[in-house]
Amino acid sequence: MALGRARRVLIAGGGIGGLAAALALQRAGLEPVVFERAEALRDGGAGLHIWTNGVLALDCLGVAGQVLETAPAQQVAHFSTHRGEVLGAWPVGDFVERYGAPTIAVERSVLHGVLREALHGSPVRTGAHVTGFEQDEDGVTVR
Repeated sequence: MALGRARRVLIAGGGIGGLAAALALQRAGLEPVVFERAEALRDGGAGLHIWTNGVLALDCLGVAGQVLETAPAQQVAHFSTHRGEVLGAWPVGDFVERYGAPTIAVERSVLHGVLREALHGSPVRTGAHVTGFEQDEDGVTVR
């Protein structure tokens, strides 16, 4: 298969990683198609703590601004057990000055929604199971 011909890219999985990969590929000029086995994209889940390097990655994807609108910069990161017992705290309020981006806490559903909206019409096919693929000189066939 000639690499120059490949324009469409299939991504198996419509979670945060799959949508972020699709957005990166779209921004590179490719045509991502996301296959998600669930019948609908899930918007539930827990909160996420995204450190500076993750916020910088969101900026590279062009979505950091939208995420930061609902996820203010954290001043202190607390480390706790699963029972809520605080083990320690780390000041992170100066991360913008030190590293170029804050560390944030954001709801998974917010991040997922921002990534989905940023795909500008690239298809996300729900109820689509990917079980394997075959590649030859003519292309790739997904099962």
